[in-house]
Amino acid sequence: MNYYRRFPGDYSRDTQHLTTLQHGVYTLLLDHLYATEKPIPTEKDAQRICKCSSKEGREAVADILQNFFKKTRLGFTNKRFEQILREQKNWRKRQKRKRDKQRDMPVTVTPKSRVLSTHHSPLPLKDLKSSPNVDDLKKSILAKSEDPRGQIAAMLEIICERAERSGTTIRSEAYLLTALDNFDTQAGQDREELMQRMRKVVH
Repeated sequence: MNYYRRFPGDYSRDTQHLTTLQHGVYTLLLDHLYATEKPIPTEKDAQRICKCSSKEGREAVADILQNFFKKTRLGFTNKRFEQILREQKNWRKRQKRKRDKQRDMPVTVTPKSRVLSTHHSPLPLKDLKSSPNVDDLKKSILAKSEDPRGQIAAMLEIICERAERSGTTIRSEAYLLTALDNFDTQAGQDREELMQRMRKVVH
């Protein structure tokens, strides 16, 4: 994962007794879990990740692993991390199914009105006033989606802002769903804008 949501209230409640060193160790280990999406194999690996070679550092790593992580046959992991990872994998599977289903969906663009449509013929300009409200379309999509981290909501905001800047009128859920499927969360401008938007959500 390129990012994950932090909950300051929950974190502060559970870690108010930690030292500054222990806070750093905990944060570095969590970042590593989310970045690799894999458990930390051994305690020595955790020490290496945190660059803790001193006795005090090794003790801090041991304390954090004991109190905030659980040991499995694959290594050290974290309860909330496992929950978020399951949600992320399920979301990826749903997105893949949508892409596979909509891959051959015809798309028509009318240069005059710059209205993009899937399924239907373009509306003439005089009928645009009766087009659905974009906020309603977004709410409809979010109501049918699992979006615990707010990623889909952020992607929809970016898509709508781009459409507004280009003069494109959004008049169907199909347009937004197609744009979501084409949104590249792994690289390029899409990823950069999404990360910026998600950082605003987190802070």
